[in-house]
Amino acid sequence: MVGRAQVLRNSRGDGAPPIILATPPLESGAGLGGSAEAEEHAARMVGMAVDQWVSSEGPFDSSALCLVHIEASGLDFSDLSTIAGGLRKAFERYP
Repeated sequence: MVGRAQVLRNSRGDGAPPIILATPPLESGAGLGGSAEAEEHAARMVGMAVDQWVSSEGPFDSSALCLVHIEASGLDFSDLSTIAGGLRKAFERYP
């Protein structure tokens, strides 16, 4: 469904994880100012996708594996440390 976080199944046998989490697109009117705002945005977008996965399939153990597709989230890929910080925040909510 366009405009929302999605849990997609990878049945292609291409070596990628069996689950793909697609982040929702950038919210209308969202401006990414500094790195703190960008990190929070990354955490929010990835968090929405993880929430969708957990609500549809959880609970998981430490061997759960997925690919997080973040292109639609509107993040600036030139600042990977900020994106990594947001990813870390999103996944820290799930021990």
